[in-house]
Amino acid sequence: MNKLLCALLATTCLNAHADNRPFEHPMDFYLGSDYQLMDLKTVGTPGQADFSHVNLRGGVFIFEQIALEAQLGVYDNDDMVEGTTYELSANRALFVRLLTPRHRGFAFDLGLGYAHTEVDLTNQALNQSISDDGFAYSARIDYAVNPNWHVALDYTSRDLGNEVELDSYGLGVSYHF
Repeated sequence: MNKLLCALLATTCLNAHADNRPFEHPMDFYLGSDYQLMDLKTVGTPGQADFSHVNLRGGVFIFEQIALEAQLGVYDNDDMVEGTTYELSANRALFVRLLTPRHRGFAFDLGLGYAHTEVDLTNQALNQSISDDGFAYSARIDYAVNPNWHVALDYTSRDLGNEVELDSYGLGVSYHF
């Protein structure tokens, strides 16, 4: 995944000066939703839990190429790995999004922020909740269909301490006001 992020960043840097069209103005805002596939890996467990959910997001531009974005996961599913049920019970995040200039409708952004995630593990002998707050990062490719509607591909990684790694891949839409 690091190679993918580096390739996206390099491509973005090469295209950053190709188009100097203005970005959204400070105090412009947007609302959006993503459908995300999530992979959860725990230390000491050979398998991984797979979830899918809808992620609601909203953001406001504080500068032309910097936005603050809040995300809230909405979900109702779980996965069983070797007799243990994994259920994602909370998924919230706050990101600072750093955007590149748009070129032919495309823009790349990097999100750095804070996430709160809770995962419930249950089986015959175990009823445990893993909850952690910590660093999260995200990379997104955004395409402006028109000035208001945008479509995006997104990768997000959340650090849940030394025990759990949670990665998500999403496809979403947003409306820019």
